[in-house]
Amino acid sequence: MSLNAGDYIRMQPYSAQGAYPATGFKSGLYFVQHFSLLDFNINATVATTFKIFTSPTESETDRTLFFQKDITANTTFHRRFDIPPQYLQVELNNTTSTVGSFILSTHVSLITQFNASTFLNSKIKVDANTSLQRVANDFNVDMVRNLHDDFKKVNILGITSQQNATQYTIGVSNFDVLNIGSTPINVYVQNTSVNDTTGGTGARTIQIDYIDQNYDEQTVGFAMPAGVGVHIVSGIQALAVHRVQVDSTGTLLQNSGSIFVTNSTGVTIFAEIPAGDNLSHGSYFLVPRNNEMILTDINISAIGFPATIRVYEYNLDTRIRGSIGDFRLSTNFNQLVYRLNGLVSARRMIMVNLIPDAGAPATPTLVNININAVLSPLINSF
Repeated sequence: MSLNAGDYIRMQPYSAQGAYPATGFKSGLYFVQHFSLLDFNINATVATTFKIFTSPTESETDRTLFFQKDITANTTFHRRFDIPPQYLQVELNNTTSTVGSFILSTHVSLITQFNASTFLNSKIKVDANTSLQRVANDFNVDMVRNLHDDFKKVNILGITSQQNATQYTIGVSNFDVLNIGSTPINVYVQNTSVNDTTGGTGARTIQIDYIDQNYDEQTVGFAMPAGVGVHIVSGIQALAVHRVQVDSTGTLLQNSGSIFVTNSTGVTIFAEIPAGDNLSHGSYFLVPRNNEMILTDINISAIGFPATIRVYEYNLDTRIRGSIGDFRLSTNFNQLVYRLNGLVSARRMIMVNLIPDAGAPATPTLVNININAVLSPLINSF
C-alpha cells in the first residue's frame, strides 16, 4: 500500500506551541471517529502530565479519562493510538506551575486499514491500558530490552552457601526477612573491611534499589565512609531492598569484605554483598503499589544439608505468609523448574527461605534460586 502526504493531516485543535503557561493546555471536545490513527508528539521545558479524555457527547460532564502519562522536562514523547470512540479532548498539565515553552503536534491518518506505527528497534513504547498500532519483536524480548515503560522484567536471584541452624532467607546472610516487619526502617550501610572505604582498594560507592515507605521503587547511591562500622544513608527509609551493587572500586575491582544494608544496630538485614561478589543475591521481592507481579517460574539448583526450600507469599499488612512451594535440599544435586503463572498483588512479597531439618548443619552447601516474573500495572489504573 503506497502512502503519501495527503494520507495524514494535522489536527489543529490538538496542536499548539510557544509559551507554556502555568495553567497548561486544554483543547475542546472534537469528533474523531471517522479517522483511523492519532499521532502525538510532545515536548516541554517543564514536567508535564499528558491526558486524553473521551466522551460520547460534546459535554465535559460526560468525559472519562482514556490515557495519562507523566513526561519529564525536555523529553520528546511520541505515541500513536488507534482512534478512541467518539469525541476526544487533550490536556497538558504543567505539574511545576512554572512558565516554560512547549510543542504539541497532533496528526491523524485518513487510511482506515492497518497502519504500522513503529518497528523493531523503535523507542516508541507501549503503555498500559492503551491500544497502539505497533510492529514489534516478541513481547518478552522487548520487555527485557526496556522497551516498555509500564511492564518490567523481574529476576529474583538468590544465591547462598550459608549454613544456619534456623530458618533464613536465601542470600540475606543468616536473616529471615519476615523480621524486617511492616514499618519503614531508617537505612544504614555496614562495611566490614577497611578496604571498602573512601579511597580504599575495595568498594568505594554502591547503589541501593529499595522500596520506600510509600511502597514505591527508589534508587539511591552511597559513598563508602572513611572507617568501618554502621553508617546511616541519610533521609532514606525502606520496607525492602531488592538489589545492592558496587558501582566503583579501587585496585581490587571488588568489595574486600561483606557489605550489609541494615538498621541502625546492624541486627535487621535488608541485603548483603558477600566479599568479592560486587552484587547482592537476596531471594525476595516486594511488589510496589499500583502494580501486580506475574510469577512465571522458579528455577532451583541446589546441593547441601538436609532442609526444605520454601517459597512464601507474604502479606505485609497482616504479617501472614504462606507456602506456595516446598522443595527438598539434600546432599544429592537437585535441579528443577517449578512453573507457577501466579499473580502476586501490590504490597505483597515473594521470599524463598531455607528451613534446616534440625541442628547446626555442616554439609557443604550451594543453593541458586532464580524466579522469573513480570511486574505489570494494575488493570484500569486510570
